[in-house]
Amino acid sequence: HKLLKDKRDELMKQFLDTVREVRALRREVEEELMTVHGAFTVASALMSSQALEQALLDPKRIPHVLGCRDTAAKLARQYGADVTDAARAGLLHDITKALPPELQLQLCRAYGIPLDAFGQENPKTLHALTGAWVAREIFGENQAVFRAIESHTTGCAGMDTLQKIIYIADYMEPNRDFPGVERLRQAAQTDLDRAVCMGLEMTVDTLRQQGRRVARDSLQAIAWLKQ
Repeated sequence: HKLLKDKRDELMKQFLDTVREVRALRREVEEELMTVHGAFTVASALMSSQALEQALLDPKRIPHVLGCRDTAAKLARQYGADVTDAARAGLLHDITKALPPELQLQLCRAYGIPLDAFGQENPKTLHALTGAWVAREIFGENQAVFRAIESHTTGCAGMDTLQKIIYIADYMEPNRDFPGVERLRQAAQTDLDRAVCMGLEMTVDTLRQQGRRVARDSLQAIAWLKQ
């Protein structure tokens, strides 16, 4: 009985130590977020929204982001989605991509974003989740833009038109150059669902060839699109 009591006491001590560490980390993250929000407020007052957005991006990615914005707006006009939302989502979809993995994970903790095994193993894809939250919480974007950014790397079952547009615009904007991109562009001209499904299947095939985990959301999206 004494051994059990000692073990229980030790586990309780470890648990309380962990709680204190989590509380301290939360305070640290909240303080950093308050600082960041304050900086954004000042920057927003001094800079245009587009200048601020571009300042957050890796300069090398700006042509891609602008290409995604223009492609998304064009597809929105074609398929009846909100053109402004499409352009905004295209412009902001990679807003946190330049952040290193440790900061991506820190943002996930700060915003309470749950991570599955794919996200934990592929922190480079987390910019879709963190970017969606930054777009909404810092730039004031609506829920439609939030969802479109959130799903733009893996897709998901039940995607609405704007989500499909941002997914495929990111994949095939004019600066993209890889085998199969022209087939995607041709498909997107006549059948948005087919183009999105093709893009998802190309990504899944590449990941499997590399022996890497495939996102469950991507598999569910393909199955949903093929119903």
